[in-house]
Amino acid sequence: MKLRRIALGIATGVVLVGVAVTIDSTVPTVDGRDVILQEPNPNQHETPIQSVNGKVVAISKTDLTVEVQADGKSDPIDFVIDENTKMDGDIKPGIMATVDYQTKDNKKYATNIMPAEAKKP
Repeated sequence: MKLRRIALGIATGVVLVGVAVTIDSTVPTVDGRDVILQEPNPNQHETPIQSVNGKVVAISKTDLTVEVQADGKSDPIDFVIDENTKMDGDIKPGIMATVDYQTKDNKKYATNIMPAEAKKP
């Protein structure tokens, strides 16, 4: 009985050492140091480009507010303007505009701002 416990203890130890070696060998390294891979924060990823049409309420070098009509009510939407934003035409308060944007870090970044096309009769 005692011999059986000793054998079982040795077998368990060998298995644990094998698991530890396998786990250690799967950790990626850079310059001999272990690299810890971290899942990206879901709030920091970029979303696909979306588009809205609305009336420009305010615009500055860094911000744009567009009033969008939906379900019979109007809602203002704020956008960030940065070095990646492309503006086509003269964008000023009062005009209708189309804004293409991506959401990053819970903010809407304008990728393209252009006057909305006039509706054809």
